[in-house]
Amino acid sequence: MYPVAFEDLPTAEFLHGMYCRGMRYGWVSEEKPTVRLQEHPLLTGCTSFQYDEFYGEDRLPIRLTDTWGAGQGCTTLELLSLGVPRTLLWAMHCSGSYDRAVFPFLKKILSQSWSTEKFQGCRGPALVRQGTTIYRRTFTGTFKHFDGTENIWRNGCEMGTHTFWGGTLLNVPPAAMKKNS
Repeated sequence: MYPVAFEDLPTAEFLHGMYCRGMRYGWVSEEKPTVRLQEHPLLTGCTSFQYDEFYGEDRLPIRLTDTWGAGQGCTTLELLSLGVPRTLLWAMHCSGSYDRAVFPFLKKILSQSWSTEKFQGCRGPALVRQGTTIYRRTFTGTFKHFDGTENIWRNGCEMGTHTFWGGTLLNVPPAAMKKNS
C-alpha cells in the first residue's frame, strides 16, 4: 500500500453507510450474521466482529470492528494497510445495558434504522412505541462528532439505557470535495 492523500480518504458519508451496513450484517440481522461473531482475543467476556469494504478507485481497505461486553462497547472504522500501522478514521463508544427481554425489540429498531442509512446518532429513531414498550433516543451532532442517550421502557419500567458518543478521528473530506467516489 502506498501513501494516501487527504482527498483520497473515504468521506464521512461513505463511512456512515459502511457503519450501517456492517452493524446490520453483524449482530442485528434477523438471519444468520454475515460476519463472524467471536470472543475478543484480549478482552475476557467481550465479543467482537469485523466487516470489511473497499473505498474508491484505489480500493482502499476499510475495516469496521465492533466489540462489546461488560456493559460497554466500541465500534471503529480504520484504514488498513500491509506493513504499516492501521489508521483509525472514526470511533463510537457506548455504555449501558438492556434487559434481555427487550433485545428483539431493540434489534428490530436498530436494523430498520441502519437499513435507511440515515444518520440518527448511529442508533435508532427518536421515538418508537410498540404496545407498552417505548424506545426513546436523543442525540446532538453529526457523524463527524456526536453524543446521545437512548432507553427502553416497558409497562412504565426502564428496561435499559445506553449513552453513546463518537466521531471522526481524522478530518475526512466532505463528499463535495470528491472527484470520482
